[in-house]
Amino acid sequence: MIKKHRFQPNIIKKYIQTIDKLRVAKSTEELYPIKSLNYERLIGDKKGLESVRLDHKYRIEFITKLEGEEPNSITVCSIIELSNHYK
Repeated sequence: MIKKHRFQPNIIKKYIQTIDKLRVAKSTEELYPIKSLNYERLIGDKKGLESVRLDHKYRIEFITKLEGEEPNSITVCSIIELSNHYK
């Protein structure tokens, strides 16, 4: 029996690479210059969510919140969904 994965291996690889980029960023403002991520704050029925692209078809939707005061603050990122953007 052949095991079918929900996502193709190349999407999983891009997911891991993108999560690594999110971990390195000190703030969401650092995500804007990385054009391949296409970072955006969503609007409409997804207001309050943020997203980055894995490729033209898939994106990661997430929420960030700041805990603590500067400079000892921690940004918590909760991943909501890895979705096919055009489905």
